[in-house]
Amino acid sequence: TVPLCPSFDTVGPLCRSVEDAAYLLGALEGKKVEKLKEINLRNVKVMVLETVALENVRPKVLSGFNQSINLLKEAGASIEFREISEISEMMSLTATLFPSEAYATWKTEIEASPELMFPEILERFMLGSGVLASDYIRSWKRLNEIRDIWLNQTKEFDIVALPTSPI
Repeated sequence: TVPLCPSFDTVGPLCRSVEDAAYLLGALEGKKVEKLKEINLRNVKVMVLETVALENVRPKVLSGFNQSINLLKEAGASIEFREISEISEMMSLTATLFPSEAYATWKTEIEASPELMFPEILERFMLGSGVLASDYIRSWKRLNEIRDIWLNQTKEFDIVALPTSPI
């Protein structure tokens, strides 16, 4: 595995279920995992993020997500729907931050053999070649401000729930 954009990429396991993820985490930590069906969720606070994350979500994905939220509620978790308006602004910063870093990371390889890269990814990365340093730095500054807002807005919750992908 190689990072495409090191400041934003996270490498981790993909699992078929939350239960599988819990067992994997337990194995990695060397801890015994409780059966998830026996875990009490009465004091768990869940925030459902109502912003960009729920835009353009395909019906089947949204249905599965809503079923998961209902299961959490039925298991005793308190659910609160909230919007953090700065998330939309944050998403707009990605047009500056992601391609710039990705291009800087892979510039040598891209310029030596662009045909080896998947065309859609190559096109995205190449957009980073024209970003001004001043725009990049200003975007990072604003992203860090929004991260502080995020932490303040989510600190009372145990879980922030949103679909991981609209498709």
